[in-house]
Amino acid sequence: MISRLQTSGGGRFFASSSWLLATIGVGCAWIGVLTLYWPTARTLMHAWSHSVSYQHGWAILPICLYLIWRQRHALMSVEPKPFIGGVLLMVPLTATWLLGNMANIVLVQEVSLVLMLQTLTVSLLGVAAGRILAFPLLYLLFAVPVGEDLIPVLQDYTAWFTVKALQLTGVPVYREGHYLMVPTGAWEVAKSCAGIRYILPSLALGTLFAMLTYRSWIRRSLFLLACLIVPILANGMRAYGIVMLAYLTDNALAVGVDHFIYGGVFFGVVMFVLFSIGLRWRERPVRFEAPPHPIIDDRSSASARYVRSRPGMFPVVRLVSTAVLALAVSATGPVLAKLSTGSDAGIRRVVALPPPAPDASWELLAEQEPVWEPRFAGYEQTFTWLYRNVEGEEVQLYIAWYPIQRQGAELVQSRNTMYDPARWRLSSHTRRTIVLDDGPLTVDEWLLRSTSGMRLVWSWYWIGGAVTADPYWAKWLELRNRLRSLFDEPGEAALIALSTSTSEMKPEAASERLQSFLAHVKEPLGNILAGSFGDRNLSFFRPLQKRFVAFHALRDGYGPSVDPLLSARFCDRQAGQETRSRPFRLCPSVLRSIRYWNKVDDFFACPS
Repeated sequence: MISRLQTSGGGRFFASSSWLLATIGVGCAWIGVLTLYWPTARTLMHAWSHSVSYQHGWAILPICLYLIWRQRHALMSVEPKPFIGGVLLMVPLTATWLLGNMANIVLVQEVSLVLMLQTLTVSLLGVAAGRILAFPLLYLLFAVPVGEDLIPVLQDYTAWFTVKALQLTGVPVYREGHYLMVPTGAWEVAKSCAGIRYILPSLALGTLFAMLTYRSWIRRSLFLLACLIVPILANGMRAYGIVMLAYLTDNALAVGVDHFIYGGVFFGVVMFVLFSIGLRWRERPVRFEAPPHPIIDDRSSASARYVRSRPGMFPVVRLVSTAVLALAVSATGPVLAKLSTGSDAGIRRVVALPPPAPDASWELLAEQEPVWEPRFAGYEQTFTWLYRNVEGEEVQLYIAWYPIQRQGAELVQSRNTMYDPARWRLSSHTRRTIVLDDGPLTVDEWLLRSTSGMRLVWSWYWIGGAVTADPYWAKWLELRNRLRSLFDEPGEAALIALSTSTSEMKPEAASERLQSFLAHVKEPLGNILAGSFGDRNLSFFRPLQKRFVAFHALRDGYGPSVDPLLSARFCDRQAGQETRSRPFRLCPSVLRSIRYWNKVDDFFACPS
């Protein structure tokens, strides 16, 4: 009689040739995808290393591996069967990553990469194994750095909560934006104090705790809701406690580095209490009970479920072909991103932008040191002009020019701010619509304060001839510019800002001054931007340009003889130059592509 040795769960798992081969295949495929998308993976790790809000990302992958190891007995009950149909899901994920790369949206690229890794795993292991590993794979999403857009909202809430708590305890306090003034000193609710550094780890740990401790989805949902609400309330209490402790000790405690230590200890205590309460309602987890290993005489018997023979050639070929096909599909993203960038991305372009001349009511002053400047990164050039009206009031015009946007040199990114925190502090930030003669214009309004006075700033984005103050719509316009770069010259982008001095006594006077200047300068400024940026013919080579010779011929003057719908858009844009009209025939596929591009261009047109 042949008896089988009883081995541990891990030994039996890797003793299975099919699962050993599948594990190696998944590992190699992951290495291949991470190599193809290494810039995105490096951005993820950079966020984990350099931001305290996302340091928990380093622990997500080990936790996922532990969760997978917990499911090893359940995995032994199924056979890894590569699912070639799952590779089709890689196509939209790769396209989404490509669009995120073209629009320079890091979050879209990072989420797409994680989803590609999850889809790749299910494709190689099969649908049955994917169901078993659903939670470990979905838990990978906690590795993506998210929540930056919530920081201003959390700052406002924390400042409001602290002020209300101080007033209830009888401490006089004055609030201006995110700044709080008490008798013992001034405090700022900085981005690091917004609480996102506590909320994200709380949700990650809370999700893990709820899935391992509860079986009921009602209990899981309630505990996750508590993991979201309690850190927000606790962060407000933490901020109040730090200010109150410094107030009672005359700034002897809870200042400098101390308040980070006290805040971290307080948050740790709150989380310990929350998880301790959650344990009181724990449920017995459902464990997978593997059937006992049979003792058999005939290893070829069909009942020998756990006795795995060496896999045949067909499973190996199926696994390898699925992995190769998935890698081939995922490789199209970086390749197309490289082709769409072109070879002129690193070439420095310098333009001489003349100052716009409004009219006789505004005088251009000689070059002076700018009173105010934003903190933007990656621009190619900046232009600053100072104007004075007949009443002696001054307005500063600032332009930051971005000829080609790439990672680290983006017009819209979280690191760009409209003021230097070392010199200015933000009193208020709103969005308003200015009514001009030729239509409305939406701008961001910033009220800044420094030791030298207050300053009112209006800003908006100019992207390929379209203007907007919405950073999200600006990203769509950037994507439009990248799509245009496949056929035409890339559309430049710029930040435009007006600023003037103001006071608390006459805030509306500064707004009227900026509106008056904008009404006089908008038309000449638009003409200068269109002439200097929008219609310049650059002779830089683009890899895709040769593939669209018919398109460029149509743009250069053949358009009117081919399709009247295209003549207005693709005729020669040089003023005063006649458009050629020659018989020119295009194949239907090229003509359909050009018409489709018109629809795409119209879709991205900026609303008024």
